[in-house]
Amino acid sequence: MSDTWVIDTNVGIVANGRDEDGPHQPECIIACVRFLNDIMQSGRIAIDDRWEIIREYEHDMQPSGQRGPGDAFLKWVLLNNANPDRCDQIDISAIPVPDQLADFDPADHKFIRTALGCPDPRIAEATDGLWWKRRADFDSAGITVKFLCPEEIKANSARKHGPDD
Repeated sequence: MSDTWVIDTNVGIVANGRDEDGPHQPECIIACVRFLNDIMQSGRIAIDDRWEIIREYEHDMQPSGQRGPGDAFLKWVLLNNANPDRCDQIDISAIPVPDQLADFDPADHKFIRTALGCPDPRIAEATDGLWWKRRADFDSAGITVKFLCPEEIKANSARKHGPDD
């Protein structure tokens, strides 16, 4: 895995087996665990240089104690955030959110702006149905979103945001 990824917090939450959006399908949990393991083995991530992403990770995951896969990922991020071979720290201060995503959840703007600071913008997403609903907006902004739990995210999107247009 050589691509650089911005990883939404819910990937780690789901990998830990926590029920952010209801009980997760085993296939979804396994997909998130595998993705994070691949990143930790041989991948690259991007974070913002203000540590907004890391602070959000720290709010929802723990780097010590009884750890799940998401917690192990947070510990890996904390150990590798300054390693340029594994992590890009992106200055997001001058990166605007594209017009088509300006009304997207402001809490997720840090992920969008960080991805746009990468040569090939890509974000890994687990279960937030709004990301699925707005996938055309991400495409038009030039951001690839990898949906790790496609069936679950489609169901979450339909339940919370209505059927696809």
